Amino acid sequence: MSDVVESAIQMHGRTDIDTLLRRYWTASEVPGLAGAPATGSVNVKRLYGHPADFRVVIRAMAGTVPSTAQAIGAADVGSMPLATASALTLGLPAVYVRDQPAGGVSYGDTRMPYGDELIGERLEPGTVVHVFDDMITSGETAARALAIYRGAGLVVDEMTAVLGGVDEDGLAALAERLSLTILHVLVRR
Repeated sequence: MSDVVESAIQMHGRTDIDTLLRRYWTASEVPGLAGAPATGSVNVKRLYGHPADFRVVIRAMAGTVPSTAQAIGAADVGSMPLATASALTLGLPAVYVRDQPAGGVSYGDTRMPYGDELIGERLEPGTVVHVFDDMITSGETAARALAIYRGAGLVVDEMTAVLGGVDEDGLAALAERLSLTILHVLVRR
């Protein structure tokens, strides 16, 4: 465990980040890597409303970012708070993938394309970006995001997710499929 993670957990008075995140467990039917329904997951979005716990998770996530990273990215809009808070913690620029609106509904700005655009700091090709995701199961969201980052000429070799919906072998296969050297996951269900 990195010093940043350890100090964040000690500061908060917790001995285990897994225990902290399990406080935000909710029942759901999220498909896993093999297509089997899950019985529940950590609802990271509920965590955003609890600043003390959110700070612990952000420090833990920031502790996974290599010193070679030049920016922090979010896999989707739902992961933006994680990426933005971590970027602030590390003093790095942030960027995220703009999502396709649910049901094709426009949010009023029809001039901006959805799903193929990076929003945030303008980064030069070759910039090393560490991408965050709130939950990784099938890897579809991550694959789409990484294709957009890499398509913009950015380098993404590592990624961190709060929750991994697959076992260790599944995570290794997913990392290989996503062409990642390291896929960090704070909690596996």
